[in-house]
Amino acid sequence: GPPGTALIILGAGGDLSKKKTYPALLLLFRRGLLPENTQIWGVDRLEMDTAAFRDKMASHGYLHNVAGGDDAEVEKFLQMCVYKQAQVDSRDDFAQLNTEICAWCPCTNRVFYLALPPSVFFEAVTSIKIAAMADKGDNRGREPWTRVIVEKPFGHDLASSDALQEKLGKLLREEQVY
Repeated sequence: GPPGTALIILGAGGDLSKKKTYPALLLLFRRGLLPENTQIWGVDRLEMDTAAFRDKMASHGYLHNVAGGDDAEVEKFLQMCVYKQAQVDSRDDFAQLNTEICAWCPCTNRVFYLALPPSVFFEAVTSIKIAAMADKGDNRGREPWTRVIVEKPFGHDLASSDALQEKLGKLLREEQVY
């Protein structure tokens, strides 16, 4: 069948994720705009398991607002969400994440969303690259692909933005970075 889609949210325990990223993903889910075989991987340094993460996401109310108070809809969405504790600079943590994603679905498109401070973008992408998760796909639809979405701000001025672009360009192909 078609490849699975792993949406990997780095910084899943932060404010951006709980207020914006996960509610936006729930909205896409409600509208039927997520691929059929999708799993959302929340990755953060916070120590918790998937059940605790789901409880945390359900408890703050942002998802319930998007769902119009439909608790069943929120629960159905949260069943797609899993949590992985990892440090963005730990190649071992990312290798384990890769193993878990492959165990879930061996043929998987991957979207990494960096809901992280700009100061750790490069470390996170280096971990993705070293764990062989950036080398997926040939962009011609024959193999699964990998994309990295970099949350703004992208640097703090033109010079730092250019420097970050240069560093990321050494790790990822241009068409992989959004």
